Amino acid sequence: MAVIWYQEQSSNEQIPGGILLIICLGCQSKQDILSIEISSVSKHIETFAAVDCGEFNDYFKDEILKQKFDEKILIDRFMNMLNKLEKDTTGRIPDPRSQVLIKYRSMTDTICADQFSLKYKNAFLNMSVEMDSVLWNLIDSTKN
Repeated sequence: MAVIWYQEQSSNEQIPGGILLIICLGCQSKQDILSIEISSVSKHIETFAAVDCGEFNDYFKDEILKQKFDEKILIDRFMNMLNKLEKDTTGRIPDPRSQVLIKYRSMTDTICADQFSLKYKNAFLNMSVEMDSVLWNLIDSTKN
């Protein structure tokens, strides 16, 4: 955000006061997240070809396990974890085994992840141990 103070002057007199302009460059209105829904399958499922993020639900429809949360403290923890992930510079595109829907009132963001990386808002990020645990804990808990 940039704040610009502008004072107009005429040739004969100085005008008291001025105009305060607030310019918001790259700002987004902060919308509250309503819920986060995680859909996952086993990280170890092998496929004949890479699965596109948009085909995740159709491709794995019989294997998907879902968990959804709408508690603010859990949403904040998830988003903090997500925002701490480092960029993946390898150029690797995830072959998703997990899909996350971040639901706002007027839009939904989608994350697609495999065990090594994830794609969020057209950025590729390295998977962390903590994020891996969150995305696949439901799958791992059903094995016991």
